[in-house]
Amino acid sequence: MKVVLMTFLNQDSHSEIPDVAKNITPIQFPLDEVGMDEVFIPVTVNTSAQSWQLGGYAKISIDLVKAEARGIHMSRLYLIAHEILSEKELSADVIREVLQAFVESQDGLCHQAFLDLRFELPLLRDALITDFKGWKSYPVTLSSCLKAAPSSEGQDFHLSVNLAVDYSSTCPCSAALSRRFIRDKFLADHQGKEQVSLDEAAQWFDEKGLAATPHGQRSRAFVNLVLVDSLFPFESLIGVIEGALTTPTQTAVKRLDEQRFAVLSAQNVMFAEDAARRVAVALHQDANIKDFDVSVYHYESLHSHDAFARTSKSSLPS
Repeated sequence: MKVVLMTFLNQDSHSEIPDVAKNITPIQFPLDEVGMDEVFIPVTVNTSAQSWQLGGYAKISIDLVKAEARGIHMSRLYLIAHEILSEKELSADVIREVLQAFVESQDGLCHQAFLDLRFELPLLRDALITDFKGWKSYPVTLSSCLKAAPSSEGQDFHLSVNLAVDYSSTCPCSAALSRRFIRDKFLADHQGKEQVSLDEAAQWFDEKGLAATPHGQRSRAFVNLVLVDSLFPFESLIGVIEGALTTPTQTAVKRLDEQRFAVLSAQNVMFAEDAARRVAVALHQDANIKDFDVSVYHYESLHSHDAFARTSKSSLPS
């Protein structure tokens, strides 16, 4: 009996296995999106240092246009995504290939396919002064959609790159108030003196010069980009954003590095409005960027609430 049972299980009897997803649904109307989320997929990403195989998480879906269809061929989407994304270097062309395969796999059930892919990109960062280095992780999300159309009209493919970059922001108002208080404190402590020697001034600054400090906060820029090229120059894009902000958060630091960071912070005080404009101007000058949207958040140390600003390519003068 055991031998007979094993023989039956080993037979190619897929046609005998019920597929209830093919049944007609009692409630009939199309669905905007059907699929899977949090699907783990290794992806290959190149940087100037090396080629990385990173752990990615995907949202994989299609629209269900057949009102009577109970379900989609979900396992086909899963297998296609793994077969292509885990084997090829990540690019816009590869993502489009995945979406096209999604549509073709569904036997007419859909008109559109969607893929959101997120991962953390590791980049090795130099210290500001010393020879130390450290790794920093940058969140990346690729959001894409392919809308199939009649052959005479072609296809509508959309892909955006979403980056998050951390930086430090020192409040200009707080910096100005701190400077004024230190000046007034210096004058008050030396009231009645016609002259103050350099030694006296230096001693005062050593002992009392930090009479007030401006507040700074960790901040984050969220940048949504539409690129011209198929390849993803993540490293250079992040470099453009960090260069505009001047004070990206650091990795390995010694005292000399920390002092340099303090100097940069004092030289580049900025409101959220300043940060958003800086990033937008820098992105506008990059010929590989077709469109962009920038949102910056300053996670306040003075307030319990946060400050933010948002702008886009259309806001800049042509």
